[in-house]
Amino acid sequence: MECAPGQAETRPDAEPQPGAGPELDFPDRPSLGEDLAVTSAVVSTLVTSLVPLLGAALGASATLLVQRNSTRQSRREFLAESRLAHREELKSAILAYLEAAQRLQTEFDIRERCGTPADPRRLIEGVWLAEKQVELLCSDELRGRILAHAAALQDVVRDPVTHPDWWAYCEPRQHELLARAKTELARDRA
Repeated sequence: MECAPGQAETRPDAEPQPGAGPELDFPDRPSLGEDLAVTSAVVSTLVTSLVPLLGAALGASATLLVQRNSTRQSRREFLAESRLAHREELKSAILAYLEAAQRLQTEFDIRERCGTPADPRRLIEGVWLAEKQVELLCSDELRGRILAHAAALQDVVRDPVTHPDWWAYCEPRQHELLARAKTELARDRA
């Protein structure tokens, strides 16, 4: 078979000649050993670059975790202090109410002994004012007990003839009031 000038003769059983067939030769391509050296250099550069970034990310995460825990602890402490402050304020208001009621009850005792009491109508106003202070702070259960006690004192002031034994009339309500106050103050302590 004759070939045109510049063309090589090809036979199916002939072995390919270097540079003469579809196999391409890349003269700039590094050898396998050189490839491994370049690859390990790239990996080494990446590792030395990424390790500090990883450390910074871990440090930032730890800082955020510490801040979150600190915020939680601060919130718990704030809530505990708020409960304690509320308890003390409620206790103070209850004591002010009981003091006003005691002043009125002292006048009832004087009247029972045929003495001349101070004006109980003026004193009952102090009881109602103290009741309002407690009402601002207390639960509905304690509010009901205080209202019942103050209303009983009011009944004795308005109609002493109907309630000659004022203590028998007021004592059960006062007992309920004190029991509920103790329960509420104990709950706020916890």
